[in-house]
Amino acid sequence: MPLGALVVLWLLGQSETCTWKHTCASLRTIHQAEKYYREKVAGPGGKGAYWRADVAGLYAGMSGGEGPLKLIPLAVAAADDRPTVDISPYAVRSPLIGYWFRALTFEGEGGPQPDRFAVCAFADRLQVDEWAYLITHQGILYRKRRSNSDDRPEKAPKDPLSVGWEKVDWDMSSINRIER
Repeated sequence: MPLGALVVLWLLGQSETCTWKHTCASLRTIHQAEKYYREKVAGPGGKGAYWRADVAGLYAGMSGGEGPLKLIPLAVAAADDRPTVDISPYAVRSPLIGYWFRALTFEGEGGPQPDRFAVCAFADRLQVDEWAYLITHQGILYRKRRSNSDDRPEKAPKDPLSVGWEKVDWDMSSINRIER
């Protein structure tokens, strides 16, 4: 096999790893934006509340008539699969490197409560990645194998580990460093 073909195959393997790591880094960015929003921005729930409506609002949400918040990258906001805030003045909705992001309510939660949040990311197609990823207000990143392309999280579990989610190590240096 020619050396060029081997390099392309190696790069393709690397891009798959980089894809999920980039998605996990985007979830970490969302977590940081939520912390900032809760500590510094007076939103609909008042100070001390997380932004719960969607992911796009962390970019396109308004703060006291001062314009969009811009707490997350525009590409992440555009990848919100269920935006409630109008993202169209800033971007066309599309997945970010094949992934969509979704704000979730928790199991048993009647409506979004201001003292917690959960966001998941999932690939558009299982060929991109068979895992769904979840981060909560606690800053813990989880992943769970999806059974098909329509298997997308609708609610955040109260205890992710008890329903098949695995904890992902923050440093992202090795996929083998997963706690069960």
